[in-house]
Amino acid sequence: MIRLLRTGNLILLCGAILLVRHTLTLPILEVYGTTSLLPEWSFSLLMAAIVLTAASGYVINNIMDQESDAINQKNTGMDSISPKAANLLYGFLFVSAILCAFISTKGDYGSMAFIVTAVSCGLLYFYAVDYKRIPLLGNVIVASLTCLAITLPVICDAAAYTNEAVKLFIMGYGAFAFLITLIREIIKDCEDITGDSAIGAKTLPILVGTNVASMLCGILTLMIFASIGYIQYMTTQWDDIISFGYVSLFIQLPLLVLSVMLFRTSSPSNFHTQSVIAKLIMVTGVLSMAVFYLSIRGVSWS
Repeated sequence: MIRLLRTGNLILLCGAILLVRHTLTLPILEVYGTTSLLPEWSFSLLMAAIVLTAASGYVINNIMDQESDAINQKNTGMDSISPKAANLLYGFLFVSAILCAFISTKGDYGSMAFIVTAVSCGLLYFYAVDYKRIPLLGNVIVASLTCLAITLPVICDAAAYTNEAVKLFIMGYGAFAFLITLIREIIKDCEDITGDSAIGAKTLPILVGTNVASMLCGILTLMIFASIGYIQYMTTQWDDIISFGYVSLFIQLPLLVLSVMLFRTSSPSNFHTQSVIAKLIMVTGVLSMAVFYLSIRGVSWS
């Protein structure tokens, strides 16, 4: 069941949402003398809706990918549950996500949670059934939904959404989440090319080859690296040695290593290593919110 639901990813998603709320949104609003208009109970239900939506996507994806996963010798946990039980679990998660989002709706942006959750559940279903087999479309959908997952609690909070500082931070993290997820999804398609080819899928690596797909990921990785460097320069981040050291060592350095690996000809085993590195960069990127928060405690934002 842990593999089927990809529990580690769900924990990471839950952690990212909590950090956005408690190390970014609330502290910034406090500095500006305002408070969140999204009550804690509503936020908790919204977070549950996001996590349940992601879980439903993992289950339906594993159900639809059994043939290709068998060829690629991937253990997704489907061998520990019957097809009927897996479909029932998917239905339960799908309905639970919609209900949590509906109950959480409140205020000017309340309906947004319900609409986004419903659309996301639908997109994840069609992604698993068809869209993931279309070059780049499936990758962009997953990357967009990952970005949306961490930004939705801000979008649904009128006080946060109208605060320029909060929006600036969340836009940065949203862009990071989108790009690193897009890179990892393409890398995973390179890793799974044998099974995807066998079932007639037309992923980007199948269409243009793994070398071209890998080079594209390398370019995107360097774009993230350069963008972070530009932000560091514009904000003179080196004045805060803690956050500067963390970003340089645990985000930028791994990005540089990953880009070098991506520009080299790779085998399926190398693609797996690259996928793991990309996921670690996701983790360190999420944890940077806590590092920034701790490093500026007691320092005026003005």
